[in-house]
Amino acid sequence: MATLSLRSPTTLHSASRLSEDYNEDNFHELQSKFQFEVKGFFPEKAYQAEKEVFDTALNLHLVGWLKIRTTFMLGHLQGDTYAMSYFKKYLEEKHLSPEAGTIEWVHVFDYNTGLSTPLHYKHLFCVKDWRKYRTRKAHIMSMFEKWQIRRLQQSSLKRYEEELKVVEEQKVRNF
Repeated sequence: MATLSLRSPTTLHSASRLSEDYNEDNFHELQSKFQFEVKGFFPEKAYQAEKEVFDTALNLHLVGWLKIRTTFMLGHLQGDTYAMSYFKKYLEEKHLSPEAGTIEWVHVFDYNTGLSTPLHYKHLFCVKDWRKYRTRKAHIMSMFEKWQIRRLQQSSLKRYEEELKVVEEQKVRNF
C-alpha cells in the first residue's frame, strides 16, 4: 500500500508558543501581526501622512497594507515583534509631523504574536483610490447631501423647540 503525503511546497517554520522559549536574545525572531484603525485629519489628500507612515513601516521592515485617506488610516501589518511594538507606539504617541495632520485616536486590534513563517504578505503597499473621477464625485456629492439633510433636520428641530418655548412663555396657543 502506498501512502499519500500531502505537504506544502513551501516549508513552514512553526514558532513556539511557549513564552519560556524566548528571552531578550531571540525575541526578535518571534513574528507578530496586527490591524489598526486611526481617526484624524490628514490634509492635502493625506499625501504627507501616507509618506511618513509608509516610510516608518518600511524602515522597520514591516509587510502588509496601509490605506490612508483624509479622515482615517487603516492597515494590516506583519513583522518581527520589536518592530511591531515600535510601530504601535509610533501610532499611539501620534508622531506625525504637523504638516501630515493630526491623530485623534488609535485602535489596534487582532494583535497576534508567534506567527509561523513565511508571513502572509511579502511586501508593504498602500491601497490607492483608483476609482474614476465621476465615481468619486458621485460619492462625495451623496455624502454632502446626507450631511446637508442632517444639518437641515437639526436646524428645523432647533427652530421648532424655540417656537415651543415662546408659546409656553407667552401662554399663547395656536389652534
